[in-house]
Amino acid sequence: MSQHTPRRALSATGQIPPAIDSRRWGILHVASSYVPPHTVLGGVAKVVAVHESGLGRGRRRAGGAFVALALIASSLVLSEASVVAQSSEKSAAARCVGSLGTLDAATSYLSGSGIIARDAGCVSSQRDPDGTGTYYARRHTFTLASASSVSFSHGGRGMTALLLDGSSSDGSGAVLARGSASHLVLAAGTYTIEATTQYAEGVGNYSVWVQRYDLTPCVGSLATLDAATSYLSGSGIIARDAGCVSSQRDPDGTGTYYARRHVFELDAAATVSLSAGSSHFPVHVLLLGGRSADGSGT
Repeated sequence: MSQHTPRRALSATGQIPPAIDSRRWGILHVASSYVPPHTVLGGVAKVVAVHESGLGRGRRRAGGAFVALALIASSLVLSEASVVAQSSEKSAAARCVGSLGTLDAATSYLSGSGIIARDAGCVSSQRDPDGTGTYYARRHTFTLASASSVSFSHGGRGMTALLLDGSSSDGSGAVLARGSASHLVLAAGTYTIEATTQYAEGVGNYSVWVQRYDLTPCVGSLATLDAATSYLSGSGIIARDAGCVSSQRDPDGTGTYYARRHVFELDAAATVSLSAGSSHFPVHVLLLGGRSADGSGT
């Protein structure tokens, strides 16, 4: 029984690929082409038609084998398309959100930088929630190993930032601070810095940083002034700590004045001088009678 040699298939340009079997060439052509699923199926039908037209006798058997192989090839292409789509989604998420790391006793400072581009998949929903403009963004998460005093800020022309509660990959976390902030008291957990722009449709380079400080207790002891000890001093950080607020700094006002207190003892009646200072802000000092842990002493 004579064997019929299949005719070689035409390429997309109408040329006959040299020394390539039409059946094998057709399958490779489909499997190596990245096209939408509906186009892949159409390509299989066309390849089968070309193959059958050159078979002559034995068309049904060879054609059936070819269809089976072509379906396998098309399923490979569909699987490949699915993988590519998933990879693209992951790439978009990776561009939008990144981790700075963990702030703990060994690491007190973290920073990040990047480019805010016109990326419709990464837009700030809280930069201007009542406006109509589009504010592109990038987000950086960090973790606090323990309750700490935290400062954060940003850099870059035309840039600003938001500090969000939680690991807010979509930017929907509660806004804890805007622009920058010094000495926020935050509980252990994960937080997000969202870098965005001051103006709608803005783009450009940015940087963000966050620094951790040990919390200064609301009340600490300076020890005792006596004949052997004539001088005592203390220092710390006045943070945005709702649990340590001065009730007598401005008793008739409506503002909030955060505070820290230092207790000392006198072993005998004496003349005492006291002062306080800071390189960052004016310090107001109150001398209270008694061990006034809550600042209510006279």
